[in-house]
Amino acid sequence: MKKEDYWRSQCWFMTDENITLKKTIEQLQEERDELIVSEARVIRHNANLQRKLTEVTMLFKDHLHHKKAWSCNPYYEKVENELNAIMEDNE
Repeated sequence: MKKEDYWRSQCWFMTDENITLKKTIEQLQEERDELIVSEARVIRHNANLQRKLTEVTMLFKDHLHHKKAWSCNPYYEKVENELNAIMEDNE
């Protein structure tokens, strides 16, 4: 037995308009549930990317610190300042 037939047999006041409205509500609820799951997936992916960015940044900073320690090149100081400026904008 279809859902709409069931509702018609149980509720004499269910009109075609009410059944259509009920179908629309059920469809919207399904779409809402899909969006909630999708949003959770996006949030998880974003957190993973943020973690990777932080790890790469720390690795690069360590490498830059090592380069600065063994060289007197002012270029590394400039790169470090630019990296710090980018990371400040990111936070």
